[in-house]
Amino acid sequence: MLQVKRVSVKTYKIIKTTYPTPFSKYGDMDDRAKELGRPLDKRGFSKCFACKREFSREDDCFLGIVLNHKNVFLCEECAKKVVDDEQ
Repeated sequence: MLQVKRVSVKTYKIIKTTYPTPFSKYGDMDDRAKELGRPLDKRGFSKCFACKREFSREDDCFLGIVLNHKNVFLCEECAKKVVDDEQ
């Protein structure tokens, strides 16, 4: 039996974030997206882009701008790391 295992690694550079001002509460964004018929969990926005921690409704979301990629949501800890790396 032939077994093929492929693993690829892609590196993303987060160049800016809205930290220390949150973009929005995750619950508010999720409600609005559902009203528009575009749920966040179906589009990959239900977890922090960097650490993959699942957002709860009360969590603050921070917008992250990624070089040559779409904008992403970050948790507070990861957004803080982006700002700390800039300094």
